[in-house]
Amino acid sequence: MPASTAGSFMASTEELKQRIDLYDLAAKLGLERPQSRGNYKSPRHPDKSPSLSIFADGTRWKDHSCDDAAGTCIDLVMYVEECPVDEAIRRLHEIYGIPLDRPDAPRRELSFEENVAGRCLAQAIR
Repeated sequence: MPASTAGSFMASTEELKQRIDLYDLAAKLGLERPQSRGNYKSPRHPDKSPSLSIFADGTRWKDHSCDDAAGTCIDLVMYVEECPVDEAIRRLHEIYGIPLDRPDAPRRELSFEENVAGRCLAQAIR
């Protein structure tokens, strides 16, 4: 099975994960946070008690109301916007004003794990 390509992205997936603060991303994605501190309301269902938490380092999150909903900035975009991994990466570039293409950038193939994770999350959110 041929691997998918992520294209000539200015920032690699690892760079995005390191550079993007999830608290900032949550605000840009419009996640509701009833109090200035604490959890966010899940974007997937009515949430009387906010269930989506961002961990202290700002690089990982988990929606405690859904078993498999957790991950990085890429996973959060996939979860909120119900999109595949390549679209989530494009959205992060768009949200943060990072150019998508760099003429001298080599095309990077997605790892097996990135392909599997993207497909699993896409199927889970359908």
